[in-house]
Amino acid sequence: MYNKLTFSIGFRIFGIMEQFRIFVADKKYSEWQVINVKTDMPTILPGLEPLHCKLLNNDIFTFDNGIVRVVSSSHRNIAGVIIISKTFGTYKDKFLYKCIPNDHHLPEFLVPYNIPYNFKKSLTPVYVSFKFKSWEEKHPRGEIVKTIGTTDILSNFYEYQLVCKNLDISMKKFNNDVKKRLTVLPTPETIEAIKNKHRVQERLKHFVFTVDNEDTRDYDDAVSIVSTDTGYIISVYISNVALWMETYNLWNSFSERISTIYLPDQKRPMIPSILSDCLCSLKKGEERFAFTMDMHIIEQQSICHVSKITYSNCFIRVRENLTYSNCHHVPEYRKLLKVIQRIDHNKMTSSRDVINYLMVTMNHNVAISMIKCKNGIYRNVNTSSAGSASSAGSASGASTSASTDHLPEDVCNYLTQYRNTFGEYVKYADMTSHNHLKLDSYLHITSPIRRVVDLLNMIQIQINLGLMVFGIDADVFHSNWIGRLDYINTSMRATRKLQNICNVMALFDGEFRDDIYKGYVFDKIAKVDGQLQYSVYFPEIKYTCKFITTELFREYSAHYFEVFMFKDEYNVNKKIKVAYRKVS
Repeated sequence: MYNKLTFSIGFRIFGIMEQFRIFVADKKYSEWQVINVKTDMPTILPGLEPLHCKLLNNDIFTFDNGIVRVVSSSHRNIAGVIIISKTFGTYKDKFLYKCIPNDHHLPEFLVPYNIPYNFKKSLTPVYVSFKFKSWEEKHPRGEIVKTIGTTDILSNFYEYQLVCKNLDISMKKFNNDVKKRLTVLPTPETIEAIKNKHRVQERLKHFVFTVDNEDTRDYDDAVSIVSTDTGYIISVYISNVALWMETYNLWNSFSERISTIYLPDQKRPMIPSILSDCLCSLKKGEERFAFTMDMHIIEQQSICHVSKITYSNCFIRVRENLTYSNCHHVPEYRKLLKVIQRIDHNKMTSSRDVINYLMVTMNHNVAISMIKCKNGIYRNVNTSSAGSASSAGSASGASTSASTDHLPEDVCNYLTQYRNTFGEYVKYADMTSHNHLKLDSYLHITSPIRRVVDLLNMIQIQINLGLMVFGIDADVFHSNWIGRLDYINTSMRATRKLQNICNVMALFDGEFRDDIYKGYVFDKIAKVDGQLQYSVYFPEIKYTCKFITTELFREYSAHYFEVFMFKDEYNVNKKIKVAYRKVS
């Protein structure tokens, strides 16, 4: 709980000044809380007035005899919107404008800014990244680091959201180092040396193919199937990014970006495109190194079962890059489908289901192997004891007693995950289970081109199996990231939210567009003014938002809504609005 007035006593221990961290509830400083950095406990500091002392949310400071000294501040690059309809004096040769931070815990700033001569007369607000400069008057002063652009252009919104979620990470060093080391592609002699060093199996004669979405550009995984005397071997190949990172000693070049970010305008890759395209991505016609899982299948009459699973590093040639819609004409895929249907009793027919089955199987079996060595990064997905959308409670006091039996399966599954499921990456000691997949152990390894966790697990499993020996830089890289799982989890959640909202915005890109969509209402909350707030899920566009009305809706009932996008709005919660539409 925040206290209206939180006071405290600062003191020294053995000559060392104690440090405190402040959490501010809102930009008006109506509530705040102080935490002792060493003990992580709430602390009372008599005489502290955060607004008067110019403290910003999350600042670390000392407090000695009423004197505040800021030790560190996380506000280096702040996302904000400049409101250019009114000036607040001048600074040097520029007008001062109000800048509203995206972080509602921060106060409004004044920043110097020059309006371009060709700017619209409507004075559209401008997205910027700025940094704290000083706080000597009523409003703190900021300095613009980067001008992103006006709020009415969708690509500017994407870039701004990257800053808001601390995902605007520079790839400059990583890109430059890759370019320096990859002045020429590996020679045949280099390839042979790598094969011999790491005891790589050659499988250039196998028909290896990928199956992905039509717009896929990063091919992490591929498959093949061959017949044996007793049945089949299904192989799953994962691009061995770790091998190339080690070969070119790029561990110290890796940036803080922990996953590829896919936005409507472009992707922001985790590893430089030149490294992915030239050496890692499993593109048609290319020869690649791949970490491989072989599923040894025994066929007995009409039943197939997996007798054992083995791992190796292989050198492959990719024959085809297929899509989910065009793979059925390829004999090797049809053969793969037939065998998997005889292994899995669900009789899957969808190509997505087939590939998903193989990826889940690999992630699960690598987890089983890692457990024996008590290492690796696991994916915990825990579901609340309620276990269903109809019985899940709500901290806000929302009504949840209605039945979900009438809901479409996809909607019911979404609501269950939305309200009851929490996922995170953990070390071996904290591993529990993946409740959603109903597996006792699970990890991610099948996407090393676009997720750092997969790359870390690829390093570890190859060490465990004795497939590769890594140098000290790889060890430092691995240890460093293992110790930063909180950062990885936070960034992954921020990335998912960013991708979701940007994809929805792209659907409504236009001057003024309104569409009608079917939505399912849930989590009714009665507000103090007599209005009702609901959450609404739109399965067609995979979007969930809040909706306030005086209408009384039955929990989990379906209704039609108009969805509007307002391009000039700078607040993400105001850019898209919904309105209930009665259907007679």
